Amino acid sequence: MEKLRKKLSNKVDRPVFEINVQDGNKKIRCLFDTGADIPVFTLGREMLMMYFPNAVLCEEFYAEISGFGKSEEQALIYNIPNFIIQSDI
Repeated sequence: MEKLRKKLSNKVDRPVFEINVQDGNKKIRCLFDTGADIPVFTLGREMLMMYFPNAVLCEEFYAEISGFGKSEEQALIYNIPNFIIQSDI
C-alpha cells in the first residue's frame, strides 16, 4: 500500500494542506479531519463550481451533517469526476 505524503501548513495550528485543482493553476486548502465521515466543501456552490466545473449534483441523495456549530442539517451531494489528491514527494 502506498502512503499519501502531504506537507502541512505551518501557518495554522490545524492539519491543513493544499491540493491543486482543475489544470493545476488553482490551489485550495484542505483540513485533514480524522473524525469526518465524508469530505465537506464549505465555500458554497458557486466556488465549488468554479474549482470543479465538472461536478455533478446527485439530486436523489443528500447527507445529514453536523459539527459546524449548528444542529444536524441536510447538505447536497456532488460527484466530482477525477478528483485526485497526490503526494508532495
